[in-house]
Amino acid sequence: MPAYEMSIGAVRTGGVISRVGVLQYNEVPIGFASLFGRNITLTGDPAPTRAYMEELLPDILDGTVEPGRVFDVTVVWTVALSVACCNG
Repeated sequence: MPAYEMSIGAVRTGGVISRVGVLQYNEVPIGFASLFGRNITLTGDPAPTRAYMEELLPDILDGTVEPGRVFDVTVVWTVALSVACCNG
């Protein structure tokens, strides 16, 4: 459950955690302390990857698309922190 725990630690009060794909865990510690008490929304949907696999797999295999690349922007932590603190 590292991804779930990381998202709980990263989301601000009143924020939203969105997941993509089928749930991986049978037991997740969802309750007052983790979501309800901080007014956090947990949402998501399965991802129909097989519908796109035939079209996209060649691009992945030849390196055109990097599926593991999630973050495309680097920010200075102090700037991100001040924006998060000042905007709600």
